[in-house]
Amino acid sequence: MVDVEDNLGFQDNYNVKGKIGDEKICFSDKIIKKTVEMFSKKQERNFVVTDLAVYNFKDFEIKRRIKIEDLKAITISTTSDQFILHCNQNEYDYLYLYPNRKKLTKVLQSVYEAKTNQDLLFCKKPDKDLSKFVVGKKERTKNPYLFKINQNELTSIKDYIESDQKDEGPEPQRPTPPPPPAPNSSGSTPSIKVVTGKGKGV
Repeated sequence: MVDVEDNLGFQDNYNVKGKIGDEKICFSDKIIKKTVEMFSKKQERNFVVTDLAVYNFKDFEIKRRIKIEDLKAITISTTSDQFILHCNQNEYDYLYLYPNRKKLTKVLQSVYEAKTNQDLLFCKKPDKDLSKFVVGKKERTKNPYLFKINQNELTSIKDYIESDQKDEGPEPQRPTPPPPPAPNSSGSTPSIKVVTGKGKGV
């Protein structure tokens, strides 16, 4: 059973339901799509997973639909929010940025297993930018079976989903401690006056 994460409320949206028909929405949220062409750019999209397909919406316009059975694997970066949806010979890959990859991959695995009775493959990469592992549209046309991840790097996605580790991604920024006071002309460090809170005006 798939836990529904319809963060955009698309299941009850007439504009969306009129385009996807009777498909059940299992997940929806804002996401960043990253292009891998020469002039790479980031675009905000509405990302939707149904029981039959993955959708890339620009507002309420469908920009792309990928059948669930055409998914092949997911690669995540352990140093950024990037992840790749790898596809089979029928589709080219997609590169996205999304902080909670574990929640999303859990939904994708559930609908993929329900549709194909198999598990999605999974890979972790330390690279902050995963662009070099993406098979673009032109590459897929030239080589339908191109896949840029080594087979020995792939594992079951369930190991990642079921792990107790928090979702991997960029390290949080830690505040920089202030520098120690500089010594005065005599070479000694100036004393710091401590205010106790007693006296007038406090």
